[in-house]
Amino acid sequence: MSGAEASPPLALSSSVDLNWRVDGNGPVVWLLLNGAGLPLEFWDDIAQALSAQHTVVRMDQRNAGDSVAPVAVGDNWDTYTADQLALMDHLGIDQFHVAGMCIGGPYILNLIEHAPERVTSALVLQTIGRDENRDIFFAMYDMWA
Repeated sequence: MSGAEASPPLALSSSVDLNWRVDGNGPVVWLLLNGAGLPLEFWDDIAQALSAQHTVVRMDQRNAGDSVAPVAVGDNWDTYTADQLALMDHLGIDQFHVAGMCIGGPYILNLIEHAPERVTSALVLQTIGRDENRDIFFAMYDMWA
């Protein structure tokens, strides 16, 4: 990819470790949110292109890629929003653009609901995760859930 080294996991608790990566160091910051169960490497080509002029933040959501966390009944959209904002706080990033696909769309909407002053723009791609690919969607969901 762009030669970025793996970042140490962000420990949110004794049982939650989030895998993340930052590429580039431009003045504009992008947070890229993956689809269901996909690792942060999903965005490699886009991150490489953007990182020439922007800062690109990617993370593995809970239980995707190299992030680990217990699956809890009480986990909901707010749980993931808190994780995403905790990473941006950890990095000292107050405002950012955000792009996401599949389940990344609902992640974005919840970020905007809870921290509208931090999200400067949003790019939502194929937010329902289905486009004549119902079998693939359900296979990904079953793998992730």
